[in-house]
Amino acid sequence: MKSFLKRVIFLSRNKSRYKKNFLGEMEILEKNGYAVTLKEYGSFFELCHQIFAIDHCYYHAHDFLAMALGTVLRIFRKYIFIKDYHQLLLPPIISNTADRKINFYEQPETWGVSLAERDENRFEKIVELVPEGVKNILDIGCGTGELVLRLQRKMKSRTHIVEVDRSATALSKCNADVGKISADINALPFKDKTFDLVICAEVLEHLSTTAMRDAINKIKKISSKYVIIGVPNNENLAFSMYKCYECGNKFHINLHKRSFKLGKMKKLFFPELNLKKYVFGGAERVYYNNILLWVKQNIAGVWLRKINTLCPFCGAQQKFQGLKERNAISWRCDTWNKRIRQRTGSQQSHIMALYAKD
Repeated sequence: MKSFLKRVIFLSRNKSRYKKNFLGEMEILEKNGYAVTLKEYGSFFELCHQIFAIDHCYYHAHDFLAMALGTVLRIFRKYIFIKDYHQLLLPPIISNTADRKINFYEQPETWGVSLAERDENRFEKIVELVPEGVKNILDIGCGTGELVLRLQRKMKSRTHIVEVDRSATALSKCNADVGKISADINALPFKDKTFDLVICAEVLEHLSTTAMRDAINKIKKISSKYVIIGVPNNENLAFSMYKCYECGNKFHINLHKRSFKLGKMKKLFFPELNLKKYVFGGAERVYYNNILLWVKQNIAGVWLRKINTLCPFCGAQQKFQGLKERNAISWRCDTWNKRIRQRTGSQQSHIMALYAKD
């Protein structure tokens, strides 16, 4: 327990700006077994003088000059400068992780969230793409079956639907009265031309290059007429990167491995299937300038995080404590990015495409 009792000093030259927010963070730190000391100084010179006279285990700062001083302390005095409070709060939780073999897709948090408005929009677009006269449908990567429920409302009892997902946790939450099969996309137990329509939404971006190529070939064989694919549209993968606080590796919080554009979608199933129709949907694509994003992540230390973030390298669960970290550098990056974004226009977050065999 002794190793978890840390002392942290908060560096700030502006009491009114940061104290209120910090006191709430300090309360959470104390609940987690940390002794926290709050130190504020009126001038940067006073701050420099006092900081070398006080011995603490950790330093944290919000304003730019104090963060610069924290970097100096890290180099010359070998103190640990904390850019983000989660670096201080996470180690006890990570160390107590019992099962390192837990799968990202089997976490209850992955499937326990309510449906977002952008997902509602995606499902509506996919349902609109379904051709008339389809008698049986396979939904690969069905998740909790929200898309299948909407397909049933449109098709009623005229169509036989089967849903497949690799996650047993996701399938257990499916409420649709249809066939359910737990299987990986590259090990589907179906014969050639079994289904009139195969739907594969939000799956291909998770696969390696080899696995995606094999999955596409499998889908071509299973479908007798149509295929509908849904993927993120022109996603900036760097925006959703996260840095593991245990092993230091960086990874996409949703484990995405690639981005898709319309040109790539046109060639995805060629020559066996041709692109007949496509639509954009979901929500507005989040734009962030690549240079500003690098500064925000690597200098300001602010990364995107989710409640179900799991490191694919070491298996550590990155539990989100609920603290919204924002310092002078990340705030400035956000401000400049908003100005640039106004000049770049907007894109929809997802693209859905219908393919057909001629």
